[in-house]
This record gives sequence, structure tokens and C-alpha cells, in this order.
Amino acid sequence: MHFFEIKYETPPGLPPPYCYYFHLTGRVVQGTPQVEFDWVYHHREDLTEEEIIAEGFTGDDDYHWRGALHAVWLDQLEQKAAETPVVGRPDEEGAYLHVTVEADHRVLLRGHPRNGTAWEYFLQELVQAVYETAGREAPLVLRFRKVEPGGKAAEARVQISFADRSVKRTGPGKAAGVLSWEGMQGELQPIYALEYDAEAAGAKAPGEPGYYLDPGEDRWYELGKSARNPGGRKNHVAAVTRFMDGLLA
Repeated sequence: MHFFEIKYETPPGLPPPYCYYFHLTGRVVQGTPQVEFDWVYHHREDLTEEEIIAEGFTGDDDYHWRGALHAVWLDQLEQKAAETPVVGRPDEEGAYLHVTVEADHRVLLRGHPRNGTAWEYFLQELVQAVYETAGREAPLVLRFRKVEPGGKAAEARVQISFADRSVKRTGPGKAAGVLSWEGMQGELQPIYALEYDAEAAGAKAPGEPGYYLDPGEDRWYELGKSARNPGGRKNHVAAVTRFMDGLLA
């Protein structure tokens, strides 16, 4: 690969101050993607600064960065491009997404991806990689704690870095070291599908019997209590419990 460009804009129905677009371009220099990234919130002209801040923004939320991403993203982009069909016209009611990927002076992908939802998830990871590499955000750190009825406790810490697509575990147990990126992606889905009650969470490491997790907030939630299943048939609590049993074994 020698060049890629991604243009994304939120659906037209999303109002300010939330609507935005981003533009990411990259050229490969000696095997490393050198990128330029712009994230811009728009259509805020009719809002006051107070109204913008009241929605959780700062009023100065645009972001520009130029630098080098980890080379691991080249393979990911090529693979994604190879499995992506395009459509002639994007959905006028949906988000706008246009992707160009070129390798060896061949166009691997140019157009509007048909599998837009899969691309949006992929782009969330790619943008997070930009933020981590730029130092704007830190890698995601999850903590898991299991307390036995007798009071014995086991705890593990999992660091997920989008910058180089790595998952590292510290703490006791057989899974110490490096974990699978793809496997951890599957485990994150039920973790973030849970319904969290922040008022019932605690900063201190719990000592009562149970399963506890910190989803990156520096607060502990108890599975089945302050971290519950939302509506629906899927038992996310059970899925997270199984993952923790394996992680802390």
C-alpha cells in the first residue's frame, strides 16, 4: 500500500453540536503510514458557547494531527479494502463515507463501502489509534476482580492499545502476558453492553464475595448488581463471568 484516504460525515439528521466530519489521509514512507487527520464539528454557527458547553463540549473541539501510525494498520486497511464492495450512491439519510486505498499503483478500493456499519466500527478503532499515538488519549485499561466466599481475591488488569492493536494482561493466572486482539474484541462487546449504575459503583477495591469489573472508569461495578443485563434475551453478565473465570483461573 502507498496511499489511503478516508472521508466521513455524520448523518444529516444529527444536529449540532454533535454533527462532525473527519478526513484522514496517509502515505506510506519506508513501510510506515504518515498520516494527516482532521476532525471538525460543524453547523454550530447558531449556537452560543454556553449551549455548546452545556452539551458536554468545550467549544474548541476540533482536532488536527500529523504524524506516523504503527505499521500494523497497513495490513488492516488492505484486508478491509479487499473484502469491501462499493455502492454507486450512498444512502442520503445515513452517514457519508468514502474510502480510497491504493497499493502498488493499483486501486484496491475507491468509493462508498456497502458494508458501512462494519467500516464505522473499524474507523472508531482507527481514530482511537490516532488519539493514542498523538498522546491525546491513553490506552484503555480494564480491571477485573473476583472475591471468593472465603475472602480470597484475584485481580487482573488488561490494557488494550489501539495504537498497535495489542492486548496485555497483568496479574495472577494462566493467561498472563499477551492476549489475542480478535478474541478481546469479542469479550468487549458484552462488557460494554451491560447497564452500569454509576451511583452504586465504588472507588475502593471490593472485599465482599462476587465478580467485579472496572470498565475504564477507575470505579468498581459488581456483576449482576451495579453492572446488569439490559433488556433483551442476551445474558451479558453470564458472558463476562465466564471470561473472568478464564482470565483469573
